[in-house]
Amino acid sequence: MSNALRLRVDARPTAEHPLHLRINSEFPCGEVSALFGPSGAGKTTTLRVLAGLEQTINANVAFAGDTWQSAEQCVPAHARNMAYVVQQAALFPHLSVAQNLAFAERRAIAPTNSPATEAMLATLSISELLARRPAELSGGERQRVALARALLRRPRLLLLD
Repeated sequence: MSNALRLRVDARPTAEHPLHLRINSEFPCGEVSALFGPSGAGKTTTLRVLAGLEQTINANVAFAGDTWQSAEQCVPAHARNMAYVVQQAALFPHLSVAQNLAFAERRAIAPTNSPATEAMLATLSISELLARRPAELSGGERQRVALARALLRRPRLLLLD
């Protein structure tokens, strides 16, 4: 299936990665897939491989027919048409919420749609947070802003840890 996310990992334990991780899966595009398991099972490592942040792990990643990672190449994270929201929302602390969102909009794959953006901000209940800085937000508010920032890039693949 070329219109899918294809992931093959065979990571043997090393000093850097003590986990033995073996995956051979295909996930259809346009659907929601979930990884679940106990703490330390490799869920975050798997997402980091998909995002291009774990290049030392023996992996083959292809998305919608494009090879992102193999023994011969590794497309850098910024060049993959995806967004990754980490467990601890990584917002720019020196920017307001509005500025964090504007940063993402400038890097959008496709042009943004102002009414759709406003609807998303309302849905995520962050419209009233635009003037605040990340340090002034609760953990849940930071997560919602991080999700909005990821969605504003218009990625073809959204990874949520």
